[in-house]
Amino acid sequence: MEGFVKAGLKHGFRMATDVLKSLIEEGLSSDAPAAASAGAAPPAPAAAAARPAAPAPPLPKVTSFAHPGTLMGAREVELLKRRVASGEQPPCPLAEVVIQYDGVGQGHDEFVERDGKVVYMQAVAWLATGEAQYAHNAAYIIWAWSSVNKVFVGQNGPLEAGWGVASMARSAELLKYTWPGWHPKVETAFLSWVDRVIMPNLKSNSLNHLPLGNWHTTVAEAKAQLAIFKGDTALFAEALSDWQRVIDSYLQPCGECSETKRDLYHSQFGLGGLVQVAELAWQQGVDLYSHADCRLAAALEFHALITNGGVPPQCTYPLRGIGFLPCGWEVALNHYKGRWGMSMPETEKLLARSRPEGYVFHWGLGTLTHCGSAAALPPAAGAPAAPPAARRR
Repeated sequence: MEGFVKAGLKHGFRMATDVLKSLIEEGLSSDAPAAASAGAAPPAPAAAAARPAAPAPPLPKVTSFAHPGTLMGAREVELLKRRVASGEQPPCPLAEVVIQYDGVGQGHDEFVERDGKVVYMQAVAWLATGEAQYAHNAAYIIWAWSSVNKVFVGQNGPLEAGWGVASMARSAELLKYTWPGWHPKVETAFLSWVDRVIMPNLKSNSLNHLPLGNWHTTVAEAKAQLAIFKGDTALFAEALSDWQRVIDSYLQPCGECSETKRDLYHSQFGLGGLVQVAELAWQQGVDLYSHADCRLAAALEFHALITNGGVPPQCTYPLRGIGFLPCGWEVALNHYKGRWGMSMPETEKLLARSRPEGYVFHWGLGTLTHCGSAAALPPAAGAPAAPPAARRR
């Protein structure tokens, strides 16, 4: 632990372990600004400057999955255990969730802000401490929702379902492959509930009538994580195709996104989903990070500059909702700078003053799980080399 601190991470890993403990104890605390927590319906995106369309290369086909396959693979999980080696919150499942735009209705707080958040914190606490009670708590939350919830509807349904189930599926994957107490009955109930109640939201036709943005990146991540857990290669390919469709529409070459003009909260939501799908894919041997000359890295730097107090020349409009959210920043920096050696000065500056990451909806805890992990681990066998675009930065 002292080695990480002396290496310049004094605001990183050690503080992350402390924040994890405090978050578990608080249980219901939330890092998201109140105005952003309910996920208002996205307005039409600002008109984007035309650019020549280049045919995207075909996405690689995944025929089998490596487990545990989350934002952490087996190597990162073992590293986390080694680093830390040196509270129970009862779930509140609802039989019916009905959530309209702006979070009006019932279920947002229970499914997303409370149980969707706590389930992943408990799963990570199990990895960090080896105390089985944390794993049991996480499994119980998954079991409770799978057993009790029968209805999940509303205008905000696809987004809310994606937010909560991304955390639950990620937690289930970690528990299944690291905890001896994981029970097949919990898995069966969870997958049955997902197919009956949650998946119709993730495949809702309403998503086709919204501008491509943070809703779609969240849904893509939920699909990708569920696909890995289920062993469903077709669903994984669908999630990656969704990701590519969104990023090509959502991000400009300069890094501006179609929600930047809306506010920085929702822009970070969108970027966080893109980052976390890219990391899920990376753990399965697929490189999305280099897509379109590493456009995702450009977008992170663009929005980090704004959050750091700068104004990119493209932003000739008022900037709203400026503030840090833990939406994939640590995961992305660990990849682009840690694995590929790319220069990410604005992202580094942002994290230096914002660590440790908390947890919001389905993003966060990256300081604990990813900060410096690329430097601590040898390159994975067969990992793609840094592309020319990364070497130019």
